[in-house]
Amino acid sequence: MNHDETVTVSAADIQAGRQFGVYRVEGLLGAGGMGSVFRGVDTRLNRPVAIKICSERFGERFDREARAISAFNHPHVCTLYDIGPNYLVMELIDGETLSARIGKGPLPIDEVLRYGAQIADALTEAHRAGIVHRDLKPGNVMISRHGVKVLDFGLAKMTEVAEPTITRPFTVLGTPAYMAPEQIAGRPADARSDLFALGLVLYEMTTGRLPLPGASLGSVLQSHGHADITPPSKIRTAASPALDNLIARLLSADPARRPASTEEVATALRAIAAPKGRGINFALLAGVAAIVAIALVAAWWFTGRTREPVRLEVAGITAITNLPGIKLDPAFSPDGSAIAFAWRGPDSRSPGIYVLDLDGKAVTPRRLTDSVFDDASPAWSPGGSEIAFVRRRFQAANELIVVPANGGAERKIRDIKQSAPLAETSRPLLTWTPDGSAIVIPTVDAAGSRASLFRIGLDNTPAQLLFSSTGGDGDGYPAFSPDGRWLAYALVERASSRLFVRRMGPGGVPEGSPLEVPGGVGTNRAQVRSPAWSPDSRRLLFVVGGRLMEWQVNGPSRELWVSPDRLQAVSMRWHDGVLAQLVYATASGRSELRELRLDATGRRAERPATNFLPLGSINGPEFSPDGRWLAFANAGTLWVTTADGRNPRKLSDLIPGSGLHISPDSRQIAFHSVGDLFAPLYVADLDGKTPPRKVAQTQGVALVGASWSADGQYLYTMAVNLTPQRVLRARVSDGEVEHLFEGSSPVVAADGRRIFYKKGRGSPIFVRSLEGDIANNPEAQLIPECAMEFGIAPTPRGVYYVSCDEGAHQLALRYFEFSSRRSFDIGPPPDTTQPILTVSPDGRRLLYGTTLFDNDELTRVSFRPAGS
Repeated sequence: MNHDETVTVSAADIQAGRQFGVYRVEGLLGAGGMGSVFRGVDTRLNRPVAIKICSERFGERFDREARAISAFNHPHVCTLYDIGPNYLVMELIDGETLSARIGKGPLPIDEVLRYGAQIADALTEAHRAGIVHRDLKPGNVMISRHGVKVLDFGLAKMTEVAEPTITRPFTVLGTPAYMAPEQIAGRPADARSDLFALGLVLYEMTTGRLPLPGASLGSVLQSHGHADITPPSKIRTAASPALDNLIARLLSADPARRPASTEEVATALRAIAAPKGRGINFALLAGVAAIVAIALVAAWWFTGRTREPVRLEVAGITAITNLPGIKLDPAFSPDGSAIAFAWRGPDSRSPGIYVLDLDGKAVTPRRLTDSVFDDASPAWSPGGSEIAFVRRRFQAANELIVVPANGGAERKIRDIKQSAPLAETSRPLLTWTPDGSAIVIPTVDAAGSRASLFRIGLDNTPAQLLFSSTGGDGDGYPAFSPDGRWLAYALVERASSRLFVRRMGPGGVPEGSPLEVPGGVGTNRAQVRSPAWSPDSRRLLFVVGGRLMEWQVNGPSRELWVSPDRLQAVSMRWHDGVLAQLVYATASGRSELRELRLDATGRRAERPATNFLPLGSINGPEFSPDGRWLAFANAGTLWVTTADGRNPRKLSDLIPGSGLHISPDSRQIAFHSVGDLFAPLYVADLDGKTPPRKVAQTQGVALVGASWSADGQYLYTMAVNLTPQRVLRARVSDGEVEHLFEGSSPVVAADGRRIFYKKGRGSPIFVRSLEGDIANNPEAQLIPECAMEFGIAPTPRGVYYVSCDEGAHQLALRYFEFSSRRSFDIGPPPDTTQPILTVSPDGRRLLYGTTLFDNDELTRVSFRPAGS
């Protein structure tokens, strides 16, 4: 293959039927940034070939591709036949690209595993030859009847050959969407970079999309060190936990935490695909896959560990429920024979407390409570005869209630005042004292601004346990050691949480200083949850994201087990001092943007709502007044697209809260950031040319939502941590904040003359004038029925809102018409905790987010002593 003896070929000059040398060109196959590819024939052998032609004589990158491909031969790599001064002659593969196949939808799981193993085999052969692909992506993989062929080693690097002029410092080569964080940062790429790209290819084959549609995962990891990724099994139930865990390891931000080699990956994929025999049910299959996954398990949500985890040996993983609806807060009975949990089933509009016997005799759980309000956080008494729980009443104080475990009359112990987020989360909030005489639960202290732990006797005698001077939302999630000597609890803040323990002295009074648990730090994306003590009171187990951690008093923390799920709440059962089982619930809701087409009257939808923008997890939509733009929150970041959903782009990594609003001139967007303790207001330019700027923040007051005045000088917002909640006005120019009147969820009318608002969750909708002395203007009740928080979208002809019952449970999507003063149902409720509605300026389109709960059954994990 001496290309100096052949002629230089111009792709622009080639026509079908032209021949150069021994090759006859028959037609164009495709074109890319590195050259054009033609179908051709080697006339000597009458062999079909693919001819890649560069517009110039070989540069360094093209020459490197030739040497890389010719350095080895493998059944899953395209074969190089010949090389010219500016062309390569390669094997012609009859098939389609993997990219084209994925465009038709996700691949069957058996094909994912088979093709993935073949790609890994090809990379293994390349890596053994000292070759790194550096541009692995579905477009560079062909599918034929014999399997896959990996193409285009044009970005490959011969790792054993010094090429100082080719691999320059901080030179980024590759396709950004598939590049590893170290490539994005401009650091040298090696075989571990191919592993990251392989993880993305496996994820895309399994789910039909990349983990962060519209964004580069490598860029996000390079900037932030972590990213929230939905495990494939949450999108495709056919995907196994073992596949989840393998892909999680491949997508680690730290190259050192990825698998050791592509050979290991190929072996793992074939192990997952191995036949399991007939008649095995899904639960057993999950258990077998979990055993395989032990060697592969990795932190899906975290990549910053300092040591290799010490893992438990898993005997099986099974779903213990098969129920529609949402399951929360599982709690083992003291003897391990039953599970109590909160369930919003198909026959109820609010979660109740249920008990499921684990002996296998009862399929349907027993309902213990029946209320229009939400019942959550069940906790068994030490003897197992009673269950305490919290009833969340929204407009009034929450209630601490005890009910017999076998059913019977409820007994209210005390009203409990809890501040957000502790008041609205569904996590284990309370615990019994070891002697069963009292319940410890967070409630707002005398200062009225944060929650502290109180011991509430069954005779309603309260005593404050902790007098912490630390800020934040409060202390929560208490757990006593069985001997009563230690109390574990979390300091919960809006953007983070930390785990502490206190020694308990005589009379159950804390003594000494708090001791912070090493490794017990979480973020708003993964709070510390579910602390629980071992029977000997020497070890504390807790959850951060998907990691189960263990801490020995006065010692280090270690990782015991990692789940592919983000664990919402965990309950543990012990046997002979060893962790035998745990049951967990997952925070599995994802949001989808729905579009409802309206007729000329605004009363009736032309057709059912459809998924408008299938991009990640979307909520909080907002049309611009000029009808050109649509802003929304996507996977915790701020995005904007054209009004028809084209060209989505990210505006900011700040975490936008509910109630973002575009300015009257359609040039700026205002929002509050939930990543800060007191939720400051920000303004960002829609063109994205300058970073968002903070325009208002009030110490001690959490600002939520933002609605522009008609002149663009003010933002109307609400203070959520004041009692009662207040509507405030912030001046954009200098951030001066003025308290106006009692209310929540303020939205300014398009003409700027009126403001619509509520008075807390589940209240009617009120209206008042914005002219003159706003604070003293009279208010009028516009819509008498209960409406959901934030779900108010006024138009010149009426108001769209989400109606609800007295327990703040959604009933319907409705339209109130000003002219007739009547409300009309236009669709089912969005079924999300904070429904955000937006209407296009022409009044013909309504968008809203809805929450989809997929595969959120309670899951039991069984462990066994290592080696048994």
